[in-house]
Amino acid sequence: MTLRKRSIAVFACATLALAPVVLRAQNQPPSKGAQYAPGANRSSNMTVVSHLTLPGPHSSHADLEMEQELSRPFVYVGRRLTDAGIDFISIADPKKPKLLYRWTIDNAALHRGSGAVGGHYAKINSRYYFIECFEFAQGGPDADLGAIIFDVTGLPDASKIKEVARIRFPEMLGGIHEVFTYKHSDGRNLLFATTQSPDAYIYDLTKIVTGTDPVNALIGRVPVPITNPAR
Repeated sequence: MTLRKRSIAVFACATLALAPVVLRAQNQPPSKGAQYAPGANRSSNMTVVSHLTLPGPHSSHADLEMEQELSRPFVYVGRRLTDAGIDFISIADPKKPKLLYRWTIDNAALHRGSGAVGGHYAKINSRYYFIECFEFAQGGPDADLGAIIFDVTGLPDASKIKEVARIRFPEMLGGIHEVFTYKHSDGRNLLFATTQSPDAYIYDLTKIVTGTDPVNALIGRVPVPITNPAR
């Protein structure tokens, strides 16, 4: 069976010297129920620099995270469903993006659920870490897995990517839907994670990645606001 492929696109912003009437015509959406012409569903003041085709069926890729330091032109894309894992990508040359490494969880075919759904990176003590969260269902391995943390300091050398920790919830299956990294004003590196409970969990990320005190890394919980209360 031939798998349909997904792509990521690298964009550069540019100011176009086009008449306003032309811009309006290009950006005008199709009539209800119609399809955009190939390449037409875009902003006319942005230029596609390149594409990188990623293997996998339709809708098999999740959130994308891009590092913000110019010296680290790396992008991380989670993979959902089949072959759950992460694609590590370099855009050092925006015209020629490069897939550095494809990490896949062990026994991927046995897993159930959404797989890798979102990730963020963090810089701690001059080292760089990428945290990917997972949602695996019961009926397969790792239903208690919330997130995996990788040391990615050595990129672009993929051989230096190292898994440093896993966050699990044996008492609460289903994993983590989203994570958010935050540096507190007191200097602590925090990780906020939504869970299958009514609360978001707050971790001292330094305690986890350094292994100094992972048992006590959970430092707080915050109730998740009700966004759609019953009326």
